[in-house]
Amino acid sequence: GVPNTAVMPATAPATSSVLRSLPLRWKCCASSEPTAPPGRANPTLTVQTPNIPAGTTATLVATGAANQQYELRCYTRPSTTYFTARSGAFTAQTPVTFTLALGRNTRCFLRYATGAGQDTPSVVVNVRTVLSLSTVRVAVRTYVFQGRNLPRVAGQLITLYRVDAAGNEVRTSNLMTDSSGIYRVTRKFTGSGTFRFKVRTSQTMNNAAGVSNTISVRVY
Repeated sequence: GVPNTAVMPATAPATSSVLRSLPLRWKCCASSEPTAPPGRANPTLTVQTPNIPAGTTATLVATGAANQQYELRCYTRPSTTYFTARSGAFTAQTPVTFTLALGRNTRCFLRYATGAGQDTPSVVVNVRTVLSLSTVRVAVRTYVFQGRNLPRVAGQLITLYRVDAAGNEVRTSNLMTDSSGIYRVTRKFTGSGTFRFKVRTSQTMNNAAGVSNTISVRVY
């Protein structure tokens, strides 16, 4: 006869409750890229003195999130490479004031030291060339006009003007500064009287335009 063979019914393999509880995806590692903390306020930077004479102090004011480290980044002409001019940390919503002694046009922005994407727009401080002007009588109706620029720049074009009674400026001489920033010219007058003079220099990439005080010269 045919042997009596027992057939076992097919059953699904048992599923562990531990396996059923495993998440579908695993997160292995945190990103190493710097990110801004959630809700961190964007910093701000404003310039209080957008146009100053060379050799004086510019004032900038910044705000930012409390306890966040910041860097004030600037460059001064003729350079266009930013460097860290100031650094520190904000306290609770307290503005930070920066003072910078400048001789040339300067551009700055502020950023948090950690986390990308929250740099402020850049601001510019225009720095005017400072010009002195004096005169010395060396002979009858003959005078030497002279002065100096700041910053001390050689080869800068200086223009001497006579200022009439209505305030109009009449160009009388074009001069160039020497290696020490000094300019000088001798003028001989044909008549006598009292006249007013000033000098100017035009704007350059490095400095804003400059003008001297107006002086009065008695010609005799």
